[in-house]
Amino acid sequence: GPAYGWFPMRYDAVRQEMLVQGGSPDQGHASSDGNTWSFGEGVWTDLGNDLGGALGSPQLSAQGALSAGELVALTLSNAAVGSTSGLFIGASNASLPFFGGTLVPSPNVLVIVPTGPTGGYTLPGVYPAGIPAGFPLFFQVWVLDPTGPQGHTASNALTATTD
Repeated sequence: GPAYGWFPMRYDAVRQEMLVQGGSPDQGHASSDGNTWSFGEGVWTDLGNDLGGALGSPQLSAQGALSAGELVALTLSNAAVGSTSGLFIGASNASLPFFGGTLVPSPNVLVIVPTGPTGGYTLPGVYPAGIPAGFPLFFQVWVLDPTGPQGHTASNALTATTD
């Protein structure tokens, strides 16, 4: 997205991460978009394994820690516009052959989400309580895209471990 300025920032020594709240892309005019983002060391790991089409590869990014009550957001970009995508969430790295690429997460959960007019979306939420610490999770998005191998493209896979 655009570069932001004029935002409050602090360091959380307990979690060893930077926290940024709001901000504005309009230099000189402080405002808040109401979001808080954490930038921790090693919270999310990019595992690659994307599969591109004519537009290149969809990109998956994430913010927030996998801790009970924490704000978490997954953002997909550079996907086919107005298409159907499947967000796979798994408890292990399966690395299965899938539509000419590699499906990294074990397919424990599949969430169908349409891509918007910009070829992506952001899925914000609060991480639920009750999942034990030290539990790895894997995320990857597959998109119906006629320009990709076997009619699909795939984002990079991400992994994080619950706190």
